[in-house]
Order: sequence, then C-alpha cells, then structure tokens
Amino acid sequence: MQQFEEPFWAKEASVYSRYLIGQEPDEHSVALYIEAQKKLKINLKHREASQIRFVLLFPFTLPMIDGAMAILRPDYAIRKKLYTMFCILESSPKYHRYFLPQERKGSFLFTFLLTGIRSVFNTIAGLFIVPWIY
Repeated sequence: MQQFEEPFWAKEASVYSRYLIGQEPDEHSVALYIEAQKKLKINLKHREASQIRFVLLFPFTLPMIDGAMAILRPDYAIRKKLYTMFCILESSPKYHRYFLPQERKGSFLFTFLLTGIRSVFNTIAGLFIVPWIY
C-alpha cells in the first residue's frame, strides 16, 4: 500500500478541480484537500496508485477512468478522492455556484443529450483503458 505526500496531493487537487468545475482551485481549497488526505489516510494499493499517477500525467483520461470505476468499483480510491474534492468545492463560498441549479435556456435539452453521450463514451473508453494501467 502506498501513501503520497503534499506536493502530490496539491497536483491531485488541481486535476480533480479542473475535472469538476473546469478551473484551478484556490490555495485554501488545495490546503483543505491536503489536510483531508492527511486525516483520511487513504492507503492505495499498487494498482490504485498507478492509476492516480496515470491520471496526473494524462488528466484528459480522468473522465474515462472515473466513468469506468463508477461501474466497476464505486468505492475505488480515485472516486473517494474525487468525492473529497467535490465536497471541498461545493462547500466553498467561491465555488458553490457551480453546484447550484441554474436557469436553463431552450438549448438545454441538446446540451443534456450531448453530455449523456459524452458520459457513455467516456465510460466505455475507460473500460478499455483501466485494465492496461499498472
């Protein structure tokens, strides 16, 4: 089992934030994420650590790996870490607006369908990618 340190967690916080809200987190959110990782002490198996390193090297694969893990192993370490960052961002006065309901335009149905199609694609691609990451 592996445990990482603060610089690694700061990079994770950045990648997860870009995935969740499309922008870099502020220093306070990163500090909260690092503190949460220290307290949670999520010990990673070799495969989980390899997948997290892979995501940090290739952040565009995070939606694919997250989609696949949501089906295969919802309690997987990457998902636990994503939930941690999600909670930090959602409770932050600076970022909470990303998680509140918004007024929708007429093109919302089209956007909703495209998002669904993209999610299915990411999940299928992730099902092919995940077994090859060690």
